[in-house]
Amino acid sequence: MDLLPALDPQNMAKVAMSPQRHRRCLFSSTIVDLKRDATLRVFHATIAYDAAMMQTILVARCGPRLASLACTMNGFDPSDPIAIAMVN
Repeated sequence: MDLLPALDPQNMAKVAMSPQRHRRCLFSSTIVDLKRDATLRVFHATIAYDAAMMQTILVARCGPRLASLACTMNGFDPSDPIAIAMVN
């Protein structure tokens, strides 16, 4: 699988050196996908420069349909039921 342009190591290095993006922070996402015969629960956390980069990483890892279901926040909420179930 080819990397998305935003995840290409050379592009990541350019972004990292950009004066506008000098600080990375923690983003976390939860995804709940209810199907007729199963429920998929996903917790994902990453360090990124902004929410757009986090979304790009989610699309690369989960695909566009699941990424569109994500509830993403800056930081981590330890009281989130999905986070409790997946992290503990």
